[in-house]
Amino acid sequence: MRLITGRALDVLPRLSDGGYDMVFADGAKQEYADYLAEAVRLLRVGGIVAFDNALWHHRVADPAQRDPDTVALRELGKLVQADDRLRSLLIPLGDGLLAAVKVAA
Repeated sequence: MRLITGRALDVLPRLSDGGYDMVFADGAKQEYADYLAEAVRLLRVGGIVAFDNALWHHRVADPAQRDPDTVALRELGKLVQADDRLRSLLIPLGDGLLAAVKVAA
């Protein structure tokens, strides 16, 4: 295992395509869609991407909540669900964990 520190959108583009088994994102919620794009590129088939705070204090499920972070998390869920390369699971523990396995290149 290797821990790489730094701003995600500065670090992720420098990493090798298809060279990782897992990408865990817990950063700026409004950048999660960009993290997803990078994660799919970085993961080998069978690898997992996971996003923390996927339920965002129960705000994601409440359509009346329209703050930028909540909207970004809703969009992330739609992007993951629409991506045929991924099979996803939302774990409703704590603040929620959205995980997806890359099933195709």
